[in-house]
Amino acid sequence: MAETESKSPFNVWWFGAGAFVILVLIGGVLLGFQLGSSDDGEPAAAETPAEEAAPEQSAPAVEDTPAADDEARECGSLSTDQDYPTEAPPTEWETYASSSMTVPISEEYGPVNRDGNLWGCYAHSPTGAVYAGLGLIASFSIGGEYDAAVDTAQAESAFEDQSAAAGASFPSFSGFRIDEYSDDAARITYYGDQGEHSAGISFSLKWDEQADDWRLDWTRPDGFEENPDPEQFVMWER
Repeated sequence: MAETESKSPFNVWWFGAGAFVILVLIGGVLLGFQLGSSDDGEPAAAETPAEEAAPEQSAPAVEDTPAADDEARECGSLSTDQDYPTEAPPTEWETYASSSMTVPISEEYGPVNRDGNLWGCYAHSPTGAVYAGLGLIASFSIGGEYDAAVDTAQAESAFEDQSAAAGASFPSFSGFRIDEYSDDAARITYYGDQGEHSAGISFSLKWDEQADDWRLDWTRPDGFEENPDPEQFVMWER
């Protein structure tokens, strides 16, 4: 099914099959967010801190879980391979905070830093962007880390709309597809399933020179494909 771009705020994303619909809560940013500025046409100033730009929310505590040698590593030590992956690299899956969402971890592609709510330090490469997408979504929507996204009016709106409820159910992401890639931007679609239903969820990222890392780009809406063909995706072994 062709990708559709959502344009209205929702706190949930759906898997549908006939009259039966499974509701999967994922931080309110997976199906969409309110585009543009506020009703009076004046978006919040870019320099406004995240805690002032969005309502306060309590982020779940995240244990310090860096890899054993993370402290000695630099982002520059990650893989510089610029090829599109035809198979998934060796990957471990780590639960983010106290949620049910698991995030892919790669020694070659990141994240190197997992010692707080903002998981970061990803490889500047197509595969690095793949690993960054899910980690940044978890940081943004579950960890309450506004800095996981490029600071824009759309990011502020998405941050206000999202709310990951305790005990929320998350799909199992088992594959990915790189739709677009350049040195400064990427568009990744992830294959997720819940029971007999599946969906493709697309996110855009930008390379932040100041952070020297990937960040979510909410100036482009996320995309949704219902029951996509898994053959279109590179699948992780899970």
